[in-house]
Amino acid sequence: MSTQAPKNYVDVLIIGAGPAGLMCGNALATAGGINVRIIDQRPSKVAVGQADGIQPRTIEVLQVGPPPVHFVHVSERLFQSYGLANHLLNEGNQMHMCAFYNPNGNSGIELTGRAPDVTAPTARFPFEITLHQGAIERIFIDSMNLHNLTVDRPVKPSAIELSQDYDELSSPTAYPVKVTLEHLNATNDSEKTEVVYAKYVVGADGAHSWVRKAFGISMDGEQTGEFVAYLFVIQ
Repeated sequence: MSTQAPKNYVDVLIIGAGPAGLMCGNALATAGGINVRIIDQRPSKVAVGQADGIQPRTIEVLQVGPPPVHFVHVSERLFQSYGLANHLLNEGNQMHMCAFYNPNGNSGIELTGRAPDVTAPTARFPFEITLHQGAIERIFIDSMNLHNLTVDRPVKPSAIELSQDYDELSSPTAYPVKVTLEHLNATNDSEKTEVVYAKYVVGADGAHSWVRKAFGISMDGEQTGEFVAYLFVIQ
């Protein structure tokens, strides 16, 4: 006898709990009044680095401090609400300069140039923060937990449907996106599958995004054919 999958409704479903998905989840949870859910197929956050740099503009967004006087009230709340920049600054390392090495033709490498890592003259933080992805994710997860938002793991999407009804797509109270989820650690069939109806779905599931492929959206860009290695030297 088949069991009907349980149905749930959310304002925003975030697929993927890497730094991008977690930052989105933290922002929505902090704003308040939004029913948010975030899922990831990994059983836990990453233990080692994959994306290890935080750009200065991101640090500004996460900083607590008085906003520019021209900001409207909504932006003031957004600017002051996160309070995460100090965690990044205390745990990470500042990268001010980049050195470039290339093959020298004698089976070795040689220094071919140096350049400032940040060149934007208006940057409040004239450096990049280097911190491994696992630590970055932990900072966001700890902040989300304060707003009663946790990551559902290990859960992955298996199907997604977008309503073609114009009225439903236009209504702010409708849930036009249907997503079927699989709970990978379910102990019985009745707990394995779940159907979620969402007002919005955020695809934050990386370069090989399942969400993007499901809707036939191409990832535009170029491949250089070059190999790049990074070495961080702390002084």
